[in-house]
Amino acid sequence: MNVEPRRRVDLAEAKAHLGELVSSVEEGETVDITKLSKPVATVSPPMPPIDRAALQRVTDSMPYGEGEGEGDAEQAADGGQVRVPPATRGPKS
Repeated sequence: MNVEPRRRVDLAEAKAHLGELVSSVEEGETVDITKLSKPVATVSPPMPPIDRAALQRVTDSMPYGEGEGEGDAEQAADGGQVRVPPATRGPKS
């Protein structure tokens, strides 16, 4: 996986060039803002909206362990939270 290093900008520079910084982020760049050389904030493009129907199809297709997770998808749909079935556990001791 080829990941480019993110640009780091000092807070004073970010303040002075905020318009340019926002333009870079609009083009897809992620920028770390630093204060005294330490990262204090990250500015990045917004995440795309979640396709709830696609997410439901994926979770509906997930196998459940015996007796585990039954009803979780329905509860999640009612409560507005997405629940993922527990990971496969090793042998019971």
